[in-house]
Amino acid sequence: MAVRYPIHFKALPILTPKGNPFEVPTLALKNSIEDEMRDLKAWPSKLTTQTMTALALSACDRIKGLRDAVIQGLLQNLETDLLLLWVNAPPALLQLQKEFWLPLVQKFNAEMEMDLHPVMTLSTPSVVSALKLKNYLESLSDFQLVGLSHLEGLTHSLILAVLAIKCGISQVFEASELHETFQRSLWGEEPLDMERSAQIQKEVEETLAFLGCLNAH
Repeated sequence: MAVRYPIHFKALPILTPKGNPFEVPTLALKNSIEDEMRDLKAWPSKLTTQTMTALALSACDRIKGLRDAVIQGLLQNLETDLLLLWVNAPPALLQLQKEFWLPLVQKFNAEMEMDLHPVMTLSTPSVVSALKLKNYLESLSDFQLVGLSHLEGLTHSLILAVLAIKCGISQVFEASELHETFQRSLWGEEPLDMERSAQIQKEVEETLAFLGCLNAH
């Protein structure tokens, strides 16, 4: 049986909102979650704004009966993956897509034995076979699958999420914001847009940290 580390609150092990033992697979994740919980007055609490704790609770309470549906949804989302939907103008942006996104698509193809090609916006990429990708997703633990699914939702890219876990790429947020960053370079920064971007970046980084904790001892 896999080792599980119980989460403690006020020196006592606790249950999830659904009554399951709140246990995680690594000591690093246990320590990170307990650090998030340090300022809480009571448990359970409205804690879902804390990324690591919320993801761990989802892995404990929600994912078990939903794995097949989550995996199927991720595979379907590949057809509208951000890194496959390019724009062909202006030329400077097209060049950035070639320099930044294309190597990531090629790396994903090599890892998953696929042959995905970017298309211009308003077209749909052709996904012929995703058997190795499906097998890979099925091999993930509940905690890894929750983290990957959340990262895919934040970045709109299964390609980025898979490469982050499997290959350790670090520029996940930068890749997902390529178009927005380019537009800001032309038109300047809007406060509300920058606030939204900063919040997404924070959550992406926290999700990557969550996934990193799953590989730690």
